[in-house]
Amino acid sequence: MSLIPGVSPVAQLTRKKLSAPDRYRDCLLLIAYCFLLAALLSLKKITVAMDNEKSIAEINEVIEKVEAALEPKCEIGARDKMTLKGLLKAGNIKKKMKFFPCKRESSAKVVTHFVKVKGIPQSRFSMSAQPGIFILY
Repeated sequence: MSLIPGVSPVAQLTRKKLSAPDRYRDCLLLIAYCFLLAALLSLKKITVAMDNEKSIAEINEVIEKVEAALEPKCEIGARDKMTLKGLLKAGNIKKKMKFFPCKRESSAKVVTHFVKVKGIPQSRFSMSAQPGIFILY
């Protein structure tokens, strides 16, 4: 639908022509809405930037802790501690494990970093959005 000059989009939908004061009021409301939307978006960008800085710092801390504990021929993954213990027991897998707490949102990023950048094999027990990173020796 193309816009008709002098008729607001609301009036075009209802097929009524608005008088000059109504058009003026609609324009002012639209401008106020645009300014409000721009202000809200700029606040959200600032908050997201602050959250990103915090989450990057937290991810780097977890990566440093995990790097210190790495050994040759180990596997990395993300899983809940109790669930992983149960899976290892059910599968009769005799491997040592070490856990590192992290946020659920960042667990997949940490595991991906070690798998893609460091070349460490990912464990078959790994899942995304888990409260801890583990290493199986």
